[in-house]
Amino acid sequence: MTKRLFAAIDLPESPRQLLSNLDPRIRGVRWVDAEQMHLTLGFFADVPEEINLAFRAELARDNIYVTTVAPGMMRTGSHVNAKFKGKHDSEFAWFGASVGAPLISMNADRAARKILAACRRGQPSLTLTFAARAAILGNALFPNLTGYMMRVVNRFLPGAGDEGGNQLRAGSQLRRLNPTWLTRLADRATIRNNEERPEVSR
Repeated sequence: MTKRLFAAIDLPESPRQLLSNLDPRIRGVRWVDAEQMHLTLGFFADVPEEINLAFRAELARDNIYVTTVAPGMMRTGSHVNAKFKGKHDSEFAWFGASVGAPLISMNADRAARKILAACRRGQPSLTLTFAARAAILGNALFPNLTGYMMRVVNRFLPGAGDEGGNQLRAGSQLRRLNPTWLTRLADRATIRNNEERPEVSR
């Protein structure tokens, strides 16, 4: 299994506070909280697990820590910009409900705080969201049962669409099948994080 890695430096308190004070207070611009500010040095895509472990071992000698994060679903509000194929409306409905469910997804700001705290502690790995932890634990203890449950869940997912389903369409372009209360948390994140505001069908 491959992972995406990035290298970053944690900033001292004084530069973070200085950058935070530069917030222009412009409507529609969301400044990053001081505690979440860091300096990204590089990004590495599709890194094999053995390379990830080698990074951790090699860098530990210089007191540089590697933290592996399994984020699960984040409530970033970007579900309205996600691209869907197949039965577009149904796919968007499933995805929108999933990223808005408290036990399946996590608030992006809360996730960022947890990730930074784990990095600052030098924690080797971090798995976010209850659903992600339950899936990992269930697969480790009861692999056959977990596989069966996944097959059952898969039966409820939208099937293949017609020829028109081959076209990619953004969530904001699709008809809403979910009641607004089901996607309320995800829609709030859309506004808070300056994503495209969803158009609610009446």
